[in-house]
Amino acid sequence: MEVVIGLVAYHTKDKLMEWLEKNLVAGMENFQKTGFGGVTETWNVIQHELGCCGVRNYRDWENTSLLQRASVPDSCCLSDVVGCGSGILKLYQDQASLRIHTTGCITPLYQIFEENIVYFYTIASILLFIQIFAIIFAIFFGNTVKKGLEHV
Repeated sequence: MEVVIGLVAYHTKDKLMEWLEKNLVAGMENFQKTGFGGVTETWNVIQHELGCCGVRNYRDWENTSLLQRASVPDSCCLSDVVGCGSGILKLYQDQASLRIHTTGCITPLYQIFEENIVYFYTIASILLFIQIFAIIFAIFFGNTVKKGLEHV
């Protein structure tokens, strides 16, 4: 079973990238909306920690409620200054890059996935080995019990 999961995961990398991008975009649409505090906090952490902004680039924020202020979240900023993301979408990219991270978060997130996929494959392999060992043990145990019953 784990081998199948591993093979499926390996062969569906592109689908994973599409799924990840789709869900990140959906999350952006709920940024700073009532009842979506977790989405807002997650975006802030991702952008701040990975040094990125938006999904593909900072202009992705144009399609959100932040567009009314022509802003990006402060978590996109190069330095932790409240309000530093205000008006960024009115600037040219070279001007914006002096204040915020302009590259998107999809690439660093996908790189994290790829860097850690080896752990997934390792765990899947260990589980597969345990299952094979358990099957062999069950067959051996079953044969031993069968031989014991034949002598009774």
